Amino acid sequence: MPKNEHGIQINNAKNKTKLFYKELEKLDVEKFPMLAAIGLRTLLELATAHCETKLGIKPAKNQSLPDRVKTCAKKMWGEQDRRTKAISNTVSADHYLSLKALNQVVHNEHFPVTKKEVYAIWSKLRPYVSSCFE
Repeated sequence: MPKNEHGIQINNAKNKTKLFYKELEKLDVEKFPMLAAIGLRTLLELATAHCETKLGIKPAKNQSLPDRVKTCAKKMWGEQDRRTKAISNTVSADHYLSLKALNQVVHNEHFPVTKKEVYAIWSKLRPYVSSCFE
């Protein structure tokens, strides 16, 4: 999965998250793009939970992941920051390079994903995920 210049540091994460990310880094996206997409969706969930704990955010019961991500981004960067707007668009948008696409890989039998799409989605998620673990 994302390595070297495409990777992130997650030193402040819980052990399970560190182990998960190390495994994700070893995943060959060229061979396993759907598994990589599912891994990214899981990493986004873990990063958001870590960020909520770090920032003292208590999500509402049954609050959606997109809403949780937006709340964390606003608290980390401010509502008007370009990064907040970018991640808000990525998690809310209805296109193939969004959180919805990652969810579709899991829940829709007819929704494959390519390695290029996985890398493109990761490039959109990386600033947020990285900041969650700083």
